[in-house]
Amino acid sequence: MPHKPLLTVNKLSFHYSENKLFTDWSATIYPGIALIHGEDGCGKTTLLKLLTGRLPMSTGELCIAGIDSKQQEVSYRKQAFWVDAQSQKFESIRVDTFFSSLRENYEHFSQENLQHAVDGLSLTPHLEKQFFMLSTGTRRKVWLAAALSAECPVIALDDPFAGIDKLSMQFFSKALEQRLEKQHQVWIIATYIKLETVCQPQIIQLT
Repeated sequence: MPHKPLLTVNKLSFHYSENKLFTDWSATIYPGIALIHGEDGCGKTTLLKLLTGRLPMSTGELCIAGIDSKQQEVSYRKQAFWVDAQSQKFESIRVDTFFSSLRENYEHFSQENLQHAVDGLSLTPHLEKQFFMLSTGTRRKVWLAAALSAECPVIALDDPFAGIDKLSMQFFSKALEQRLEKQHQVWIIATYIKLETVCQPQIIQLT
């Protein structure tokens, strides 16, 4: 395992009303894969939002590749890919329009990687469709293509493989291994599905 972490978390605390999900939670996350495990309702999605700067923590410190979430908030968010799969804001947006927006949000976005992912995940017939027209599996494939193209240090995915066909999973696993060879990214994934990769994942167990 590389000695230099990509994401450090120091004494993160967060709670909804009286529900204290995290209290002084700390972690050091290295390049590779980090899998978040835990029962429903334990805070997996909330943790992903916190780690990517999409949800403000009550207290604590977050740092991605030397960029502090409080001191450099906008820059920090650009270091972490996140799409809220439960959000309704995408319903009327076309898939190709969504992909175009990635160029604005992620400075190292790769058009070449996107095209490769669109081809490998069989998304070409869906590019001009609005999100409300897509099946669960196709939506997830759009998120995966975006994640493979963002080229930022932290990629956070929430239950990303629901409804994904076997060939698409095989493509994604191979593409992910190629990304991980460079050791410049960590993929933080909340999933119940076992990933077939050569990389030994870090496990983040929530209770």
